Amino acid sequence: MDEVYIGVKNWWSFLITGVLMIAFGIVLLVWPASTIKVLAYLVGILALVIGVIETVVAFVLLARKEKMAFMLVRGLVSILIGILLLAKTGFTLTFVIVLIAVWSIIAGTIELVGGIEMPAKSGRGWVAAAGVINIILGILLLALPLETVYAIIVILSIFLFVGGILRFVMAFSARKLEKELTA
Repeated sequence: MDEVYIGVKNWWSFLITGVLMIAFGIVLLVWPASTIKVLAYLVGILALVIGVIETVVAFVLLARKEKMAFMLVRGLVSILIGILLLAKTGFTLTFVIVLIAVWSIIAGTIELVGGIEMPAKSGRGWVAAAGVINIILGILLLALPLETVYAIIVILSIFLFVGGILRFVMAFSARKLEKELTA
């Protein structure tokens, strides 16, 4: 019951997060091009971090004399894509999306092949499935680059807006309950 009371007592946190979620949802819808540019930066950072981690893991595997070629290639490609996305801010939006699509297809192909080569009962089905999903994402991005990204922005905006409204309702419900508990 203490956890419930703490949540009720801090009803205002639901209100603040709800307002922020609604505001961010509106911003995403009103300025989709800016959102896509920020998305390109975030994907660049993600690609760079993933690339560094996978390259380090590949060298650890090399030191253990284990297979590491796929991991190394994927890591180095991810680092290259990350650097390009972060350094070349003047790229056109379409080129950025194509770059992300190519990265997704290369990474997915490596995951798929790696999953197939893994020993049985090692989770290889999950690795291969992740590879297939990456390949499908890359193909969708190549086939419909602007439409795919815009659809993601719209879905995220709707999620934020609905989630924000729910938080707003939760805030007033919690406030009402707090008044009842303290009365």
